[in-house]
Amino acid sequence: MSRPVVLGVDIGGSHITAALVNLENGTLIEGSIKRSAVDSKKDKEEILSAWCKVINNAFEGSVELRKIHRHCHARTI
Repeated sequence: MSRPVVLGVDIGGSHITAALVNLENGTLIEGSIKRSAVDSKKDKEEILSAWCKVINNAFEGSVELRKIHRHCHARTI
């Protein structure tokens, strides 16, 4: 796969949505749109973990990008 792809993420106070976008034609890559509720009252580790889960799932949902998938890991200082 050689076409340019980016990850788009919308982080709100109560949710996160992630999807992969084909930059050649501006379309969302099928199977990559993932959304999840996030409890903003949880601690930062739980929130970051929820974000990473959705981001990783966006890559996992795209059959053509599973091979190059990079894992998001929640790390806080």
